[in-house]
Amino acid sequence: MTETVRNEIIRYRNESFAIHHLIADCPPFTVVRELLKNAEENAASLQPPGRIEWFIEEVGGVPKLGLLNEGPGMSSDDLARLMDLASTGKTLGLDNNYGQGGKISALKISPHGVVYRSCKAGQVCQIILAAEQRPGFDFPIYVKKKQLIRDEQGESWEVVIDVTEAYAGRGERPLDQDWTEVLLLGRDEAHDTVHELIPRQKAKNWLMRLINTRFYRFAEGVVVRHANLTSGQQENRNAYGLEELTYNHSERYEDVPAIHPRFGPVVIRYCKLRGSYGGEDAVGHSRARTMDAYGIGTRGDHICLAWKNECYDMRVSWSHISGAFGVTFGSSNVAIQIVLPDNAPVKNNTYRDSIIDKVGAHQPVRVEEFAELVRCNRPVWLIEYIEAEARKNSNPNGVMARLKTFLDELNAAADNRRTVEPGGQEEGELPNRPRGPGPGPGPRPKPHPFDPNSLKHRPALGRRLPSQRPGIPHVVFTEDPAKLEELCGRAAMYQREENAVLLNPRHFKYLEDLEKAYADAGPGAELRSLAKRLFDEEYCFNAGKFVILAWLFKGKADWDDRDWEESLSMGALTFHLAEPASLEEARRRFRQRLNSRKVAALGENS
Repeated sequence: MTETVRNEIIRYRNESFAIHHLIADCPPFTVVRELLKNAEENAASLQPPGRIEWFIEEVGGVPKLGLLNEGPGMSSDDLARLMDLASTGKTLGLDNNYGQGGKISALKISPHGVVYRSCKAGQVCQIILAAEQRPGFDFPIYVKKKQLIRDEQGESWEVVIDVTEAYAGRGERPLDQDWTEVLLLGRDEAHDTVHELIPRQKAKNWLMRLINTRFYRFAEGVVVRHANLTSGQQENRNAYGLEELTYNHSERYEDVPAIHPRFGPVVIRYCKLRGSYGGEDAVGHSRARTMDAYGIGTRGDHICLAWKNECYDMRVSWSHISGAFGVTFGSSNVAIQIVLPDNAPVKNNTYRDSIIDKVGAHQPVRVEEFAELVRCNRPVWLIEYIEAEARKNSNPNGVMARLKTFLDELNAAADNRRTVEPGGQEEGELPNRPRGPGPGPGPRPKPHPFDPNSLKHRPALGRRLPSQRPGIPHVVFTEDPAKLEELCGRAAMYQREENAVLLNPRHFKYLEDLEKAYADAGPGAELRSLAKRLFDEEYCFNAGKFVILAWLFKGKADWDDRDWEESLSMGALTFHLAEPASLEEARRRFRQRLNSRKVAALGENS
């Protein structure tokens, strides 16, 4: 009979060192997600769901942040067992629960103490996790603190203690139902964890922002209360999650099923936010203020991935990347959410702050990987909105023709650039795509949560792209508020996807040179208008010429893509446009135009 050989399991010989590394490497902002996810699961186990509420408790006169959930409580034995790592009352596994997220992330940000209190069967028990320095160790040891108990039998030190008496008569913490609360004591006794919990989180509404940019959708009936308490506002604001928040401030949206070549079926939700950011529209300003208060950037525009009701790679105020997704203009009023089904070939990384490719290089999945899919599936109404925004930024002068002549002089014909196909690497003209079906005008229906798990595999819907762009760059002064924010302090930016240069009409050097052109023209409105038109044309021409010259180096020896991109950076364009060439040429043409008018007038009078 063949004997079964059992191999020996590898064990930690220094558990304290391994635990320290696990905690030290944890991103500090994950604490909000981990504690709130545990609270959501507990509250959702009741019908109707239990209460979830952020609260403030003063310890020694210092505000400390805490989170309460009404759900299954923990006894003293439960607390002692479940506060160890890789221990959970739920299913333990890589695709389920790690049994350490809340404890690890809380100890990272609050080594002075993480207090767990739980009520079960009318008894409230307390345990405190903390870090302590011990002689001979250059790293902290993480412990369950022993707490002093004094009673009629004397004094003793215990890990879990009964604190029921402190909650007698407190209506917000009833003893006749189960609940659990977590209190973060921070780095030390003086640490205000309400306003300064996470390093470099300067915004007053940092808690609201971390909730709504991570939770896409909460379980049915779950409400997260007092998510705004870090801002100092007296009234309660609930955190709704990104999906409901976006819906409440959208005038139109559409869900488009599509197939990604690597990640399979997804649903792309395209949203046109209410109002117009940066305009005179009071509704637009109200939307921006509200979305800012709820943590979705200063405008509310964003793009993100959503998986298992949580958001990943969230980008707010996303105009700097929107061109690759086909939103070349008007991005400040657009939100895009890419929803992956639960069975997508992705998984969480160790700290669940990103998702990684299960079968590929195990790298974080980024929204840029879906850019071509988003571009090709844009609804017709969104394309029409983008084109309308582009027309607002049009520049109807002779710049394009002059740039074409400049190209011809350089023997660099505009039609030599190759066409870009989906997934291609070469820049050039964008292929036309057929216009797909889109919804007609009408009231905006309330979205039902889309279940991407039920999506059938089918080809992506083809949607048309903008008309083909000529090889020479399109140069315009932009009035898009999102682009102007990105251009702050810079004169221009090059949009590679559209082969377009966007100029900043508010840049100080442009305005200084324009004032000089006005001074030459004098006070007359007609002459000032002519001076501005000629100066703007020269300014645009010089910007376009700069891009064409940069293209001459594309692919040349010793010029890689990074060198080429740096040559077209906002800084390089700004320095180039600061030269006096545009103003000098505009002045020459202005004088020439005036002289031609004088000659014509003399001819008429002779």
